[in-house]
Amino acid sequence: PAPCKEVTTMRFRRLPTKYGAHRVVRVLAKHALAELIDYIYVPKKTGASKNYKYAFVNFVDSQAASYVARVMRGKFWTDWPGGGFRKVDVAPSTVQGLVQNLLRFRDRMGA
Repeated sequence: PAPCKEVTTMRFRRLPTKYGAHRVVRVLAKHALAELIDYIYVPKKTGASKNYKYAFVNFVDSQAASYVARVMRGKFWTDWPGGGFRKVDVAPSTVQGLVQNLLRFRDRMGA
């Protein structure tokens, strides 16, 4: 498939290490409907419950991605229960679009 030309996938960095995908969605859902998120990937350390402090989130359209990025940028994860004393760092991901993210995930899993 051809790469997505719109920016729909955002990379959120400085994530609290105990946050999983469900927690990230709950935080983001305070600014946009959870239904606007169609993909989320929070890489975790092998054999551990901690993540690598970043997540990739794809939104159904570029307007939702842009809005959530604008609202979240510079906020502290402490604005939500269980957050750390880190500012949210959000930027477009190098991989864009649902299909491209699913293909990348599949390739990383060795499928």
